[in-house]
Amino acid sequence: MTIESFRKNEDEIWNYQIYSQGEEVNFVSVNFSCLISEIYQKVPGIQKRE
Repeated sequence: MTIESFRKNEDEIWNYQIYSQGEEVNFVSVNFSCLISEIYQKVPGIQKRE
């Protein structure tokens, strides 16, 4: 499971980042961070891996 993120830097250039399983996702514009597994926890067909 992955999440793709696009955000502008200080120079108004878009940066692309991929978050993978086990990583913390950081959404700066809304001041929110969590583990990628928390986002997918109730998605049918996705099993939690320890």
